[in-house]
Amino acid sequence: MGATRDNGAMSLSSRRASDPDATSASRDSGALVIEHVTKDYRTGSRVTHVLDDVSLRAETGQFVTIIGPSGCGKSTLLRIAAGLLRPDRGAVTLFGERPDHAATAHIGYVPQTPSLLPWRTVLANVELALQLNTRAGRPPSPDSGSAREMLERFGLAHVLDRRPHELSGGMRQRVAIARSFIVDPTVLLMDEPFSSLDELTRDAQGRELLRLWQWNQKTVLFVTHSVSEAVAFSDVIVVMSSSPGRIATTIPVALERPRDEGRERSGARRDLEDQVRDELRRHAPAAQ
Repeated sequence: MGATRDNGAMSLSSRRASDPDATSASRDSGALVIEHVTKDYRTGSRVTHVLDDVSLRAETGQFVTIIGPSGCGKSTLLRIAAGLLRPDRGAVTLFGERPDHAATAHIGYVPQTPSLLPWRTVLANVELALQLNTRAGRPPSPDSGSAREMLERFGLAHVLDRRPHELSGGMRQRVAIARSFIVDPTVLLMDEPFSSLDELTRDAQGRELLRLWQWNQKTVLFVTHSVSEAVAFSDVIVVMSSSPGRIATTIPVALERPRDEGRERSGARRDLEDQVRDELRRHAPAAQ
């Protein structure tokens, strides 16, 4: 994959998915379409406005990263995209389907905290994802390989027979990431998957994620707080503001792929990182 991809293909949308023509357009031109999504949380009489009129589109095969201050609704937006939360207003479609209809066929979701079954071994936890997909009528893809092979790719071959309580937090998260890849999803939603890893392991797993992505060309919506991670991974970076969460700007990333360590140190990359930091500062919440 070269640098000729249309990295500006992610765009704000002015049409709602309830419009049949808009749904048809979503199916044709966007793997993931989020349109005018608003979300509030209510606790008694108190209302917290989390997301306000958020619209974005990720094309098939794009790696899109969302970055913004804590509390801007990044994780909430990802949970809505996964069909785990319903928006108060607006709509989400994946290849023209609602997330709850598309989940079995399309979505892989990696939350911030891995949800591994404590009584199952590492290998059995990853195999469970294949078993559940098979029961749901979606047999394993021949391209995804075996659970054992996937765990080897993530450097976990030596812990196949261990249970989650015997692993470090970072290793548990790597198991969760491997589990999401093994079902061969079309769209991969990742909520700060490397936040619990030490720096060296984080760098290594980031390179492995990019290698797998370049091989299978999934559409990825990735949440992070790391500017360098966003620039290294992405085709498009979405910067969010907070209170409530809105899209402040989108930044195309035109760095050539594959992004090896030499290019990572380039002036172009540093300029992009400075641009993202400037946008984050510009839209940061005012100090209390």
